[in-house]
Amino acid sequence: MILEINNGVLYVDNVRFSLARLTDGSKDVRLETREVRTQYSHNHGRVLPIADGLGWLGADDLCAVVVGDVRGSNGAIPCLATEHRLVARIEAAEEFGVPVLIEIK
Repeated sequence: MILEINNGVLYVDNVRFSLARLTDGSKDVRLETREVRTQYSHNHGRVLPIADGLGWLGADDLCAVVVGDVRGSNGAIPCLATEHRLVARIEAAEEFGVPVLIEIK
């Protein structure tokens, strides 16, 4: 499964999934494909996707990539429902042994 962030939009296998915003610490990361897996985050208190060398993906401004369905002045506004849908998709791929990769363009 390929996750792609392009111009503030997250695509899953070339289908628009949600809005996405890179936080300040992760804006320099571009043009690299990274592996994504789900893992329990003690800081967030829930299971979240994590990209190697990038960080957490989720509905929290402390994540490297913030996902949501509404755009605010700084980009995507965090949305837990969107986060849960993303986690479910990634966990389903993991269950079937499908590698999950993220590309940021």
